Amino acid sequence: MQTKFPIRMHKDILALFVLKQYKENLTELHNEVRQVCSKAFLDACNSSLNILAIGFQHLSVEMSSLTNDSPLKLTISRILSALPNDYLLIDEKGNSSAIDYFRDASKDYGLARINNFICEFNTDIETIDNIQDYVTENLSILTNCGNTQLNALKNSINPITYQLFLKAITDKTTLNNFNQYPTLFYGSLIHVSNLIKRIENYSYSTGSGNDQPYTKNIYANEYQDAEGIIRSIENLYHCQISSREIDFITLYFAIANQCANKSAPSIILLSHGPDIAKTMEIFIKKEFPSEVKIIGIDYQPEMQFNDLLEITAIRAHELDNGAGILIIADFEPLLSVSDYLRINENIKSRTLSPLSLTLIQDTISKIAQGLTLDQIAQVHDKKTETKTPADDTITFIDKLTANFINKTLTFIDPNKAVSHLSTALNSICENLNLLQTDNITVKFLCHSVHMLERVIRKEPLIYPKLNSFINQNQKTFQVIEKSFNTIEEVFGIKISSDELAYITEIFIN
Repeated sequence: MQTKFPIRMHKDILALFVLKQYKENLTELHNEVRQVCSKAFLDACNSSLNILAIGFQHLSVEMSSLTNDSPLKLTISRILSALPNDYLLIDEKGNSSAIDYFRDASKDYGLARINNFICEFNTDIETIDNIQDYVTENLSILTNCGNTQLNALKNSINPITYQLFLKAITDKTTLNNFNQYPTLFYGSLIHVSNLIKRIENYSYSTGSGNDQPYTKNIYANEYQDAEGIIRSIENLYHCQISSREIDFITLYFAIANQCANKSAPSIILLSHGPDIAKTMEIFIKKEFPSEVKIIGIDYQPEMQFNDLLEITAIRAHELDNGAGILIIADFEPLLSVSDYLRINENIKSRTLSPLSLTLIQDTISKIAQGLTLDQIAQVHDKKTETKTPADDTITFIDKLTANFINKTLTFIDPNKAVSHLSTALNSICENLNLLQTDNITVKFLCHSVHMLERVIRKEPLIYPKLNSFINQNQKTFQVIEKSFNTIEEVFGIKISSDELAYITEIFIN
């Protein structure tokens, strides 16, 4: 919004913008800013002031009613405290000295948080009463922290520690989990790195040598690896280390292995249009309670693709336990979201398509069988590869498109139309439990591609006694209507109930 006025705003108003929840939609934030600026602009035009002074009176009712008891309040206050004044001033070009303060405050505050987080893992084992509880809490923190914290921990690990672990670990289960879920073992790596640092700085109190480790007979394999690590450090630094350190590493390996064995890929459903993915999520959670972590995100018409990527990244971090994310999406551009998660968010992810309840249920079944992210994707890819070349229907559709449909359409892209209509046809046959025969395929595609051109030209057909027909064939009509939601979005059209009734006839006859 171009106001050509400088803007003045109290930092408490900025805090309200941060506190407000925008329901996974950045567009709502943009609209809120526009409305506030519009109200302030009208006041500025009616006064002699040449400044856009945003006050509490310009906020929406919802914004004004926000309470300041949110857990975010303290964090926001700390960041805003970096400002030397209570008011933010923004010039006509959008520049403000406050940006520099925010930039520096963000770095300082972020570094302080990271340093405090890393310090939580720097504990002298002799001061811990219950090692098992400490290890469990340690792993709980690791499985719930974000990418920034994990990277900071990784950078704090002594390279020598990695070498010691890889050389000493002989148990196949521990070694496999160490390679497949490395973040689970960051706590033990950091602990041993800090142990080495204390030894190098002559600040480590050596063990008595008389205390006996109690985990030897409980976790024999993990104990053997833990003892190998500690003995290597003793030989390297010519010191004696408390056997409680062996107990710590043994318990850490044992509990980390348990966590890794429980880890399973989570699922994110992505769909074009309102409420499709969300409805599937609700259905799956009702039918398969607690079996798998799953959420649905709908790519709605008013959303930008970057909005969807940001929302998906946030939810992926919330869901990911180290086993990765399976994206089940309908079609492009949603099929590329997993690439974004891998490259930009460092989250293991794979894509399955097309989105359907059958595919979701099959995927949940494979997760329950203990298949990993890559194994599930490989099975799906092989099934798709096996089906595609030998699928006579696909070859038949290609011929139908080239020899007939391509020659009869006036202006829409026949390949694009047939591609999306074929997806809709698969969905319709699946939901109506119908065999997709050549006869149905020909009738559906030939009628539907020309229906699209009629709707685009605003020349739809009229169906006689429409209401009576819909009442008699309500279930089939609703399936057809829902399957064409995506088609409407792709082509930017609204298909009338009359046209949908003619398509319904294909499946009831």
